[in-house]
Amino acid sequence: MWDVSYMVSSTLITLLLGLILGNLIQGLPINEEHAFTGDLLTFFNPYAMLIAVTTLSLFMLHGSIYLVMKTENRLYAKLTVLVNNCSKFFILCFILSSMVTLIYIPHMTEEFKHYPGCLPCLCWRCLRC
Repeated sequence: MWDVSYMVSSTLITLLLGLILGNLIQGLPINEEHAFTGDLLTFFNPYAMLIAVTTLSLFMLHGSIYLVMKTENRLYAKLTVLVNNCSKFFILCFILSSMVTLIYIPHMTEEFKHYPGCLPCLCWRCLRC
């Protein structure tokens, strides 16, 4: 029972973290007084749910790599299959979420459109902020 509750709570926390991150990237509806004007269903939009699944896939990959590092013999061989599957799932989610972000979230790509050949400079500018 405790293993199942730990797994469910960890999955739920990860999905909620990704959901909040997706909404922050996309933007939240606020009024002039900087108060949130949406309701609970505002958080469950397709972009935020895609980011939530991408976050879950990242955490799955991280956990499976950690397990492979800490095991050996037959369990190691079984877990390498899990790492391969989690890697494929994460790469698919990452590419999909990156493409959707580049296409549908214009404020995330404004700097890149102005300086397309200067990705290292763009990263440096983001680090200084």
